[in-house]
Amino acid sequence: MRVTVVSDIHLSAAAPVAQANWEAVVRHIAADAPDIVLHLGDLTRDGANGRRDLDHGRRQLDRLPVPWHAVPGNHDVGDNPSVDTPAAAAADAPAWRLRLRSGHGLSTRSGGAEGISRSHSSPISR
Repeated sequence: MRVTVVSDIHLSAAAPVAQANWEAVVRHIAADAPDIVLHLGDLTRDGANGRRDLDHGRRQLDRLPVPWHAVPGNHDVGDNPSVDTPAAAAADAPAWRLRLRSGHGLSTRSGGAEGISRSHSSPISR
């Protein structure tokens, strides 16, 4: 399985330099043809404060010619909430798991990496 990892692209319709960088990523992925792309945080410049950047980032991910999975970063969902932060203001994702076609999975729990694990699972999709 071939995986391409991308992070901190900081996409926004108002950020032409970030868009130019993304265009280079899209060209590379099209030429390299990995099995999956993982975007590991900060897809957007300011998605934490409005949907415009999040919608733009999603449209850009959907341009990839291979399946992808994105994990949000602080630019996408905000910084870790404090005890004074209203519950509705935080995006709570205490655990996530991605199982790949080969049966290898990458998982984290509460922000700590557990690494690659062996499992039997169905194929992933966009």
